[in-house]
Amino acid sequence: MDYHQFLQEFLDALGPLSPEERQQISDYYEEFICDGIEQGLSEEEILSRFGSPQEEAARFREENPCSAPGNETAVFTPTGAVQTLDLSAKNVRITLAAAGGPLQIHYRYNPQRVRVENWQEGSVWHFRQSEIKKRWWHLFSFSAPQDELTIFLPPAFDGRLLLQTSNAQIRGKDLPVLKQLQAVTTNASILLENLGATTGLLKTSNATIALSHFSGNTLEIHSSNASIRMADLRAVSVSAGTSNGRIAAKKCQIREMSLSSSNGPITFERLEGERFDFTTSNAPITGTICGNAEEYRIQTGTSNAPCNPLSHSAPGQNKTLTAGTSNAGIQISFVGG
Repeated sequence: MDYHQFLQEFLDALGPLSPEERQQISDYYEEFICDGIEQGLSEEEILSRFGSPQEEAARFREENPCSAPGNETAVFTPTGAVQTLDLSAKNVRITLAAAGGPLQIHYRYNPQRVRVENWQEGSVWHFRQSEIKKRWWHLFSFSAPQDELTIFLPPAFDGRLLLQTSNAQIRGKDLPVLKQLQAVTTNASILLENLGATTGLLKTSNATIALSHFSGNTLEIHSSNASIRMADLRAVSVSAGTSNGRIAAKKCQIREMSLSSSNGPITFERLEGERFDFTTSNAPITGTICGNAEEYRIQTGTSNAPCNPLSHSAPGQNKTLTAGTSNAGIQISFVGG
């Protein structure tokens, strides 16, 4: 039995449904199947875990007595002025969006499965989501489609966003400049574009972090077993680290930049700054820096591979470049501004 036959029998076993409900449930399960295939399972292996279409329909009716999953959208608004939004959730995809209206959270979820609490203490708005009932797909080796939550930020909001979720993506674009941005998740990507923050922390595991058109003071980026991509960053200090993944930086103006990986290459293009520290192993370090080599005190080293530029001291120079790897080459060039 293939997926399409399984889905047809499953929908028939659910009983009467509106066209909208049938489409919503179909999309829901298709995303679930695709997630499993991306993680290396075959369609047959995934379907075998459901049982028969009739068994899955009975389980679905028990867990979703009202309708399709995620059948309700609630709007949450703080009671007063807010300088900090402290949000914690599980298995919830978070989207940050600019808005002309007030600060709001729109959350699409099933209230029979999820509990939501929000309260305000002074200028701090707390939002907590927790699961009332464990979802059966947690027994699988991969995640199911997540609930969706959107935070609408007015242009005047310049406070702190403290965001934490799990097994779900955090994304945003064209956002106001914040005092602090902390975005933490697991097993899912963080994708942000065109924003600013005095301090920033982006952290995930087993997934990509991509950040572009960012301005701020200090920024920390951490992932594992996945890549980190940065473009058009303007900051005083940036530290980025991952394992078994590539780090790529392009057209960044950073006074102090530290990039660290293991078993993953470090590549960069037209970086401007005063202190660079690049470290990896069993992978190359390649890229271009704006300026002249004579402006930098350089310390480079590798094994069993060519290295350029060679280490040299430049007395009186405040700019430094450190690059180290093993069993792979180092090729760094200096170009005009």
